[in-house]
Amino acid sequence: MQTIEIERLRQVWEKVCGDQDGRRALAKLARDSFDLRRLSPQDATLRHPNWADYIAALPFLPTRPTRRQVHLATELRKHRALIPALRRLALKMNDPFCEVVVVRFRPFRLTCALS
Repeated sequence: MQTIEIERLRQVWEKVCGDQDGRRALAKLARDSFDLRRLSPQDATLRHPNWADYIAALPFLPTRPTRRQVHLATELRKHRALIPALRRLALKMNDPFCEVVVVRFRPFRLTCALS
């Protein structure tokens, strides 16, 4: 990463705070008890950064492809049936007139209290 001056970080942060979308995003974070509007960049070396430092440094990151693998929707489609099945299991676990039996080939320990 290139050397960043604190003044450049503060200029970027001012533009983020002055931008309509930036203000809206910061207001939404403040509403969720994560108020970043009161912060300002303090550390250009990013050795002891705050959130404003991280956000203001984003434009200075090198343009490289990500190392994280992106999953396609077709690959995740096989897991969609699991969500409703787990929701039904959770409902049955709360039903006092339903007995839930776990069947498995290998022995395992079930450490949850069914009340």
